[in-house]
Amino acid sequence: MSELNLSNAVFFVPLPSVVEKPTSFGPEKKALPVPAPSLDQVRLAEANFQQRKMLDLMVRGSFLMMHFAVLVQALQKQGEQE
Repeated sequence: MSELNLSNAVFFVPLPSVVEKPTSFGPEKKALPVPAPSLDQVRLAEANFQQRKMLDLMVRGSFLMMHFAVLVQALQKQGEQE
């Protein structure tokens, strides 16, 4: 078994980090209450989500159909060459 030559080795020793406690500047601020969305806003958000989902599916489907058509053309060319 060979011995390690540590004569030129450099060792990095992590120094303890200095953690400062956060200082407080005045009274603690509380978050303002967020009003609940109206029923119309919820319905609009749901409709937008469904529309984006359908558009995403259409784009993915057309992308797959395009690749499938390219694959079929490549197989037809390969069949003609053989």
